[in-house]
Amino acid sequence: MKKEEFNIESLIKVLDKNKLTELEYKDSKLKIVIKKPAEVIIPQEPVEKKKAVSPKKEMAKDEIKEITSSLIGRFFYMDNFGNSIVKVGDTIKVGQDIGYISTIGVKNIVKSTVAGEVVEIPMENGGVADYGRVLLKVKTRSK
Repeated sequence: MKKEEFNIESLIKVLDKNKLTELEYKDSKLKIVIKKPAEVIIPQEPVEKKKAVSPKKEMAKDEIKEITSSLIGRFFYMDNFGNSIVKVGDTIKVGQDIGYISTIGVKNIVKSTVAGEVVEIPMENGGVADYGRVLLKVKTRSK
């Protein structure tokens, strides 16, 4: 690996591509050890999408807002037992847990930044998330 190409994400890709549980990188100034926790195999649900509904004449206007990632890692919206933390059709509140991003074995809880109805989860459970990646699309009501 060339020095100018080195980054944590490339190490994580090497770890996943080669189905390793541990990877160590070191040079004269830096040592990095990445360990992957033992994972429970969870049956994958297909990415859920809700069909568009024809708009009605109402005073309030529906708006789709996106909840994006502020971390790099794997986004999970299901727990280790296969139960959904959030799914399409759920009504969520600001500050509600909607999943977690696992980065080098550390689980970082992701909280909703908007309130409304989840209309799409554009990622697979366990999919790679990076900065700005859309995790959920939520229909909000504005007046």
